[in-house]
Amino acid sequence: MDLARSIPLFVLAALLEIGGAWLVWQGLREHRGWLWIGAGVVALGLFGVVETIQQEASFGRNRAAYGGVFLSGSGECGLVGSG
Repeated sequence: MDLARSIPLFVLAALLEIGGAWLVWQGLREHRGWLWIGAGVVALGLFGVVETIQQEASFGRNRAAYGGVFLSGSGECGLVGSG
């Protein structure tokens, strides 16, 4: 696996997943409207596309490696371990 390519893809995937879920949350829970929800759905769809761009053929290995990036990104956004 080429780290110079994989790391930015994992970071982009984390941003799309965290951001997409946050946008849907804002649209539904904070009553910001369908535009926010739609943007979240698009971001989550793009997250799925970015995951398939990884060169590693094993989906399980990709998910395991991405899991670490996601947890790190969630922690930076204050989403993990906050209560």
